[in-house]
Amino acid sequence: WKSALSLRHLLAIQGVPKSRKWIRLLKLLLGLVFLVLLVQVITYLIWLVQIIPWQLVIPVRGSEDNEATLGKQPSMTDLNYLDSKCWNSTCIFFTESSGRNYIMPRYHCAIESAASHNPHRPIILLTSAYQDPEQRPLQDILKAFPNIHVVPANLQDFLQKTPLQDLYLQEQSSIFLYPHLSDIVRVGVLYRYGGIYIDLDVITLQNYDQLPDGMALYHSGKVIDSIRELLFWLTRFDLSSLRFERNERLISNVASCFMKLSKQKHHLLLDYFEEISSTTIDPDCYPC
Repeated sequence: WKSALSLRHLLAIQGVPKSRKWIRLLKLLLGLVFLVLLVQVITYLIWLVQIIPWQLVIPVRGSEDNEATLGKQPSMTDLNYLDSKCWNSTCIFFTESSGRNYIMPRYHCAIESAASHNPHRPIILLTSAYQDPEQRPLQDILKAFPNIHVVPANLQDFLQKTPLQDLYLQEQSSIFLYPHLSDIVRVGVLYRYGGIYIDLDVITLQNYDQLPDGMALYHSGKVIDSIRELLFWLTRFDLSSLRFERNERLISNVASCFMKLSKQKHHLLLDYFEEISSTTIDPDCYPC
């Protein structure tokens, strides 16, 4: 009977249809595909969590043991603090208006290089979100350079009583919200305080003491408000002396031009400067 059982078992094994093997193989392949897709979804979600401006959804609380300007929520802007640092229009401004609660690594290099080459100038990082005090690189450069100041700012509060206030409110519904806010804030900060604005992805190689005052100037057929169309800087501007000093007429023109160009994705200020540059200054008479 053992022989009969073994024969029956052998026949049963041989009788397994080949289609079952293909089904098992197909299940294995589907499992691998699912695993790959799961990894991709998790990677995408991690990226999404990093770029979402959570401070617009969940209030972020700070830590008391950090620098005073880091421990404040951007429910309002400490304008008195800025006034005390930037009253003489010597500040160098960086702005982070994307809503992130952290500073990207390459931005640390931009801030540190500006501070090291301009130790006598306050370096102001104006942010639209509270910065996480656990950011080690940011903490390191704050300790190393006492002239760096991080100031959380409620942008609506910051632009109050300026010609840009209505424009800021209008742009809240823009599909290109952050690029537009970036342009508005960089003009607003110079309107309030004068000084110098630099993009966060630009490395400073020397101090700005010899930087000539001016904006939207032509040289060799190009606008001198950018380096490879990534950086533009403005200093105090007055229509009579070519100096930027909270000029109401100029800033109103900027605001009205924003209104006209608001459907464009980015570089609104660059378009505006190109528009006015040929009539602002004779390109042959400005020493560059």
